[in-house]
Amino acid sequence: MKPLRTLLCEKHGLPETEFSRYLFWRCLYPHATALVPLFGGFNGSYFAADRDLITNVGEITTRKALQDEIIDYFMDPGNRLWCRRVARVRVSTTALKRVVGEFLTNGDSTHPVVGSRPPLRRA
Repeated sequence: MKPLRTLLCEKHGLPETEFSRYLFWRCLYPHATALVPLFGGFNGSYFAADRDLITNVGEITTRKALQDEIIDYFMDPGNRLWCRRVARVRVSTTALKRVVGEFLTNGDSTHPVVGSRPPLRRA
């Protein structure tokens, strides 16, 4: 199975070197967009935890693996800052889950699962 990085880049016609930047801007909280330059930009140290999360998520092949990456992300010491916890100047893990759901399966199905509800059982 192909990793998320490859699937997303193929669908959007992006070189794989643009994956992290693309996913960062797609998953960033909308109100945080204008604040990125004030915090050093995409490559600034403030967004190191976000870049690490996105890099790691790029290698996953199932949605189940995403949950482990998100847990690690929230355990990062950089996420203890008020700006990140309360003001949410960071990527949205909900948005990230939505993107991953477009491309990857749960690991026990051949169909991607999108949304928060489980699929309906067919009789």
